[in-house]
Amino acid sequence: MIASLYDTIGPWSWLILGLCLIAVEVLLPGIFFLWFALAAVVVGVVALFVTAVSWQIQIVLFLTLSCLAVLLDVFVRRGRKA
Repeated sequence: MIASLYDTIGPWSWLILGLCLIAVEVLLPGIFFLWFALAAVVVGVVALFVTAVSWQIQIVLFLTLSCLAVLLDVFVRRGRKA
């Protein structure tokens, strides 16, 4: 049952997740959900144009992009305070 759920993860799922996270970002103060939303949109666009991307690679790509985006945000904010 759960394995079939993973098989249905496709580009539209990532794009919808990205839009939902952008909506959460609009409703809640801060810029934290924006980075996850951008990572989800990038994974959705990659999955849309590259058909050989499995769901495992999509999840790893999302986690990697999310971590890099948050770390870049922390690095840029820390640089502004100095």
